[in-house]
Amino acid sequence: MIKIKVFSTVLICIFCINCTNTNRKGEKNISSEMKQEVRNKTYYTSNSYQIFENYQLAVKSPAILKDHPNANPNFTVHYGGIDDNQRENKGGYYEVCIIDWSFHHPANVIEQKFHHEILPRFLDGSEKLSMPVAGHERTVYIKTYQDGNNIGKALAFVREGVVYMFNVAGNDRIEKRFNEFISSISFYTHDEESVDVLLDRVYQEDITEDILETLDLKQHRSIKYNYSIKHPEEWLTMEDYNQMIVFVAEDELSSKNFNIVIINNVKRNLHELVEGNKADMKHAFPDALVIDEYLLRVNGMESIRVDVEATNLYGSGKQYNSMYSFLHKNKLYIVNFGCSIEEADNYKDTIRKIISSFVIDNHE
Repeated sequence: MIKIKVFSTVLICIFCINCTNTNRKGEKNISSEMKQEVRNKTYYTSNSYQIFENYQLAVKSPAILKDHPNANPNFTVHYGGIDDNQRENKGGYYEVCIIDWSFHHPANVIEQKFHHEILPRFLDGSEKLSMPVAGHERTVYIKTYQDGNNIGKALAFVREGVVYMFNVAGNDRIEKRFNEFISSISFYTHDEESVDVLLDRVYQEDITEDILETLDLKQHRSIKYNYSIKHPEEWLTMEDYNQMIVFVAEDELSSKNFNIVIINNVKRNLHELVEGNKADMKHAFPDALVIDEYLLRVNGMESIRVDVEATNLYGSGKQYNSMYSFLHKNKLYIVNFGCSIEEADNYKDTIRKIISSFVIDNHE
């Protein structure tokens, strides 16, 4: 019975786990057209760039890039498009592929996988070069290939634990198309306006442990993960349950629970990580609805809280989740509270008291 309850109440948090730099001869067009200035998202949107929000990536091509209908399952993102649907034999096919293992592996492991798994599989025989891409000198791998009557040219590199691949194919001006496509690659910065849109209320709350007086709580301390938190005395605890620590109400008629997920070696800032988790959640649970979101401090630590409603695992009702995300020394801590939608109002005061006890050890 306990396992069934856990599976049905932590479903929203599962996505957080599954859910993270010499010019080449002949490539002068690329280096001369490189944009050295890092701009914000508004600039690229207003100049007809295509945006990949989770990666702060902007690219520009004559084609409208769309989610590939036969996307390669090895890719986290697989978008493609042709620039002239009326003359496909003369158009160029453009492709952006992203492999994101940053939530699962440290950067050095991803570099090894890139060289020993990805390059041999997708760009075997590519040429290693150093050239400016997206305003920085990067080590890249370029391959020119023949595919039937078409010529293709692909480029790949690793940035902050994420593999990026860009491809252009066709039989009309491929070198020019490729140069222009690669020259457009940009990584934008978050500007203050976009953050304000993301977060309705900045530091609306400053939660501290002094609100705990009216609830009997028991302290749980993890030496392995360097944090402590308090929970109702009668609740059951399961440590390292499916890569998370789970706390469940003992009353089998109640769906109340919370869990803590720790993800190591993250390479993005807190806002980017939360946006990535939200995107993964919407992909996994299409009816998931973000009902509240804001920035706050918990015992002096910056956190982003996201409240979500979604259909539960069995399709029998709605689930409420309130997720608090913290970033500390390249570790992402997600404290995720869940219950049925019917119990949500009754649970919220307890959630506030529990989260106010959460502390990450600064002396790890």
